[in-house]
Formats: sequence, C-alpha cells, structure tokens
Amino acid sequence: MLEGGSIQTPEHSLPAGSKAHYRDPAGVGGPIMLSWVDSYLEETVDLQKTGKTMVVFDGHASHLSLRVLLRLAQNSVIAHALPAHTPHFTQPLDVSVFGPMKGSRKELVSAYVNNPANVGSKFMVYTACELVTAA
Repeated sequence: MLEGGSIQTPEHSLPAGSKAHYRDPAGVGGPIMLSWVDSYLEETVDLQKTGKTMVVFDGHASHLSLRVLLRLAQNSVIAHALPAHTPHFTQPLDVSVFGPMKGSRKELVSAYVNNPANVGSKFMVYTACELVTAA
C-alpha cells in the first residue's frame, strides 16, 4: 500500500496484536505458508491440549505444500482443503451465514428504494446502515 510516498506493510492497517504473513511479490508459496502454520500452532496451543483443531483453506495447489500438511498433521491439526477454484460455492460461512444475511439486507434496501413514500429522499450510506441495524 502506498501512503504518503512510502510503502506501508499490512501491519500498519491491522488492529494491535494482529499478525500478517505476506511476501513481496505476492504469493502463498511454501515459506509463507510455513510461517502461517507456525503462527497458527502458537496461537492455538491451548486448544490443541483439548483435542484436534481444524484448518479449512482454499485447495489451490499453492496451498498444498507437503511440508505444510505434515507440520499440521504432526500437531494433530485436521487440514480440510476446499475444492480449488470453488470458494464462492463452498466457503462454509459464506454459504450458511453471510450469504443469507446479505440476501435479507438486499431485500430491506430494495423495499426502501422501491417504496413510493421514499421517492423524494436521498438514499445514502447512512440510510443503508439505519435499515440494516434496525432489522
């Protein structure tokens, strides 16, 4: 991200305590994924004591490093790869939670915009926020 003439790393845009794993040029090859796995294992050490944890990720070939999968397996982490190039159909939260929520919010906005009583009023971001929070 270029801000004020200097390159800003993702950490500058994240809440305190967040971790960003990135490389330049962009990509998710072996070393960056191993870095992420190490961070995941560190963050979930308490959960691992209670049993297995699970990682769900896009099954793109760049994510399927044998070293990454072995590191997860050695730490009793279940790795579940969604079929490659299908996350828009298979991402569990998008399909079961966010998709239906987004649909209901679209209906609210559409009903407001198409209501003859609102013909003269401007529809702004604040209007949409009021509709969504009132629902």
